[in-house]
Amino acid sequence: MKSEVLPSALLLTAAGSSSRFLASSAQRQKKEYADIAGVPVLLHALEPFLRISTVRNIVITCPAGDEEVVTHLLQDWPFAPLLENRFPFLVSGGSSRQASVLAGLEALEGSGAAIVLIHDGARPWITKEVIERVMHGVEEHGAAIPVAPSTSAMKMVDESGKILRHLPRSQTVEAQTPQGFRFPEILTAHRKVFGDGKLYIDDAEVYDKVIGPVFTVDGDPNNRKITYRSDLS
Repeated sequence: MKSEVLPSALLLTAAGSSSRFLASSAQRQKKEYADIAGVPVLLHALEPFLRISTVRNIVITCPAGDEEVVTHLLQDWPFAPLLENRFPFLVSGGSSRQASVLAGLEALEGSGAAIVLIHDGARPWITKEVIERVMHGVEEHGAAIPVAPSTSAMKMVDESGKILRHLPRSQTVEAQTPQGFRFPEILTAHRKVFGDGKLYIDDAEVYDKVIGPVFTVDGDPNNRKITYRSDLS
């Protein structure tokens, strides 16, 4: 399935603290900088997007002070030539993922992107096929995210831990990234919720709150997110 020719942008998020990853590791290296087969996780997450010609702009969020680290990773990368003419640049993250995404989106304002793909830099096993399914979903519906079937018994609980609802497995899925949106709409949505006192679970919830429904496409069970050191294997 191929995307249309709508110009797209990638917002690759890597501004988190990796606190759970660092707590499970003797090393003090953020998870996006850890190696898989000799290549940093962040670059594994980036590479499939470089093979899609309509992804013309790339922004990477990182913790303030890490700009030099990420620049060094990119410069030493064999795929670095594919970054040419895509205007990649780094944006310092905010106090939360939500604030970091807003900063990245605002950096893309004026880029001419019609679609933005927001991908977690700690998901190194993303494939070009999943990305293109998301892009097609955005072109058709305005917003789309990849999902995988839930393999656990999902429950809704209250603050005390009491189960309120036993959610049917047939109606629960695991949300993945990249989450794709029409660029003007997701920028508007993030600006409207910023400062409302609520932290949203992901960008799909932000879009749904302000703009409207988000649709799903088939994800990939292998498109896992690294949280702990053991997730690298």
